[in-house]
Amino acid sequence: MPLRPPLLHFLLIGISLALFGLDLILPLGVANAVLYAGVVLLATLSPSLRLPFFTAATCSILTVLGAWLGPSIPGVPLWIALSNRTISLIAIWAPVTFLSQRRQAEAQLRQLNNSLETRVQSRTAEIAAKELALRHTQEELRALTSRLLTVQDEERRRIAHD
Repeated sequence: MPLRPPLLHFLLIGISLALFGLDLILPLGVANAVLYAGVVLLATLSPSLRLPFFTAATCSILTVLGAWLGPSIPGVPLWIALSNRTISLIAIWAPVTFLSQRRQAEAQLRQLNNSLETRVQSRTAEIAAKELALRHTQEELRALTSRLLTVQDEERRRIAHD
């Protein structure tokens, strides 16, 4: 059963704030920050095109704030904390990127399908018109053949009479 938009929004906000709180408590929260990707995936359930982008941006801000405000472990190099947060940001933005590309591909597919349907209808109408013209030509040919046979028969009679 799909979630109603207000319920989905409250769920996204609640989970994001809970993860941010966890990020402020635990040091080097790479695991917590990657959990934001789950929030972004949950946002993709919305039919809205903007909600996943907005959610990813918000989660990115919370990830950076968590890195800045959260505790750190003494003696751990800065590059580890930065790489952890970078991995988290990649995990947050990857689903949004794939979703965006998928929606663009679906829109393009719908457009191509509509174009193809229009071409098929046009071609079907063209074939129907040509078929009608062919039937008309066949009827004319039958009439001319009939007339030719009649004229031949009349000519034979005239020659036989002479």
